[in-house]
Amino acid sequence: MAQKNQSHDLADHTAFNRTFQPDQLSIGFISPACGYPDSAFPSLADQAEIVQRLDQSDAAALWLRDVPFYDPSFGDTGQVLDPLVYAGWLAALTGRIAIGTAGIVSPLREPIITAKQIPEAVPHWREVTSSRGFVPFGYGAMFDLDTNAHAPLQTGRVLRGGRHALKDFFARQQEAGINHVALNLKPTRRPALEVIDELQEHILPAFTVDSAR
Repeated sequence: MAQKNQSHDLADHTAFNRTFQPDQLSIGFISPACGYPDSAFPSLADQAEIVQRLDQSDAAALWLRDVPFYDPSFGDTGQVLDPLVYAGWLAALTGRIAIGTAGIVSPLREPIITAKQIPEAVPHWREVTSSRGFVPFGYGAMFDLDTNAHAPLQTGRVLRGGRHALKDFFARQQEAGINHVALNLKPTRRPALEVIDELQEHILPAFTVDSAR
């Protein structure tokens, strides 16, 4: 059982166990889980419907970011609202999906470049955290689901492709030891609900974790 390696504090933590398990990959989203490719500021329109659709899907988690000021060079203000206050509002709308807070320090590396280095990074991560039991390894990525289901995978600043290439990519990430990928829909021009529905139909059910394994 995976839980025997977890700390007592997490052994019965439902949200943690539904998001993180050894040798399994889950997929989450970074709030506000909608596209705003031409602006640093999301409109936050239809957030209730988007969040409830995610809650009904097999998405594991919705991550909130603390972006205290607008940095033009960064170009993204996140969900704009205070993450802790917003988390309370989200909790009232949802019943299944985990609500989490993401890191507030910008990464020093592009997440997709880091993902390419996973075969080396994950064993090292496991080695340095072995005394602490199971410690999840995951990352966030700008994400754009192509309308063409057969579009090839593109990596770089944005993880982009059709659903077939992306499903294969996530399967390889799982084999490499990744536990969670959080998707940021900011670059997409497609309606958020359309993207979520396609992911739910073709990708998300293949990447749900089983805490009983």
